[in-house]
Amino acid sequence: MVFSLQRRMTMQHYQRREVQDWLNLFEQQKQSGLTAVEFCRQQQINVQTYYTRRRDRKKACRCLISLRHG
Repeated sequence: MVFSLQRRMTMQHYQRREVQDWLNLFEQQKQSGLTAVEFCRQQQINVQTYYTRRRDRKKACRCLISLRHG
């Protein structure tokens, strides 16, 4: 039981965010004037996840643009 309690205390809580949540976060970071790293620390977001989601969004936008003009 002690191990179980210790494990629960050390495990981080991961929040699943929807696409719109990420878009809002990207906009908030831009308007904050903070670097992505500073913003992520402040918001308790994993920096690597932030960069990955931002990259995915940019890829999706480029794909949509090419489909519209293709």
